Amino acid sequence: LRCFAHVINLACKATIAGLEEMADGLISHLRCLICAIPIQSVRSIHFANMVKTLINKELQIILDTDTRWSSTHLMMEWALILRLAINTFLSSDDFRDLARNNNISTHDWDLLDDMSIVLNVPHQFQEHLSAEKTLTLCDMLPAFEAVSALWKAQRQEFPGLSCAIDAGLEKLSEYTELAHDVPAHMLAMGICHPVFL
Repeated sequence: LRCFAHVINLACKATIAGLEEMADGLISHLRCLICAIPIQSVRSIHFANMVKTLINKELQIILDTDTRWSSTHLMMEWALILRLAINTFLSSDDFRDLARNNNISTHDWDLLDDMSIVLNVPHQFQEHLSAEKTLTLCDMLPAFEAVSALWKAQRQEFPGLSCAIDAGLEKLSEYTELAHDVPAHMLAMGICHPVFL
């Protein structure tokens, strides 16, 4: 039996790979920008001051990591929250050299927003599945079906991202089919589900 949240993470990674390919490396571009800001302490201090001035909060950009679930989604989400500060920072005379290679267009920001919405689906399910202390088998397949249904609806909402969404759906379907072949899953769905108790 596989970890339910891990299966969702595998589907999420397949979607991220599809998004990266579809958007000509936009996620990598954002990652490079986020890495470039704190390289020098002058940049880091200037950016922190800009965030505090423009957003009135002490927030930081975050970098994703391959070993942390939903980190790419969270990286995008925080970059979108800090979009005004990032754009203002890049337009500063002191950091034009940084802007030359790291500027993000309005179209790309909109695309990142759409990508973040798509990645929010597995993020929410990972959060839910990971929070359960005694997750039951009978909850797994309905959760997978719910993720599939939401992603299928998003294919209509974001047709430009449909190939990437399909990659996630395909990975999720692969593991759902494997789960259907495990007798314990079928037993849990048929006998142990709360509806039948």
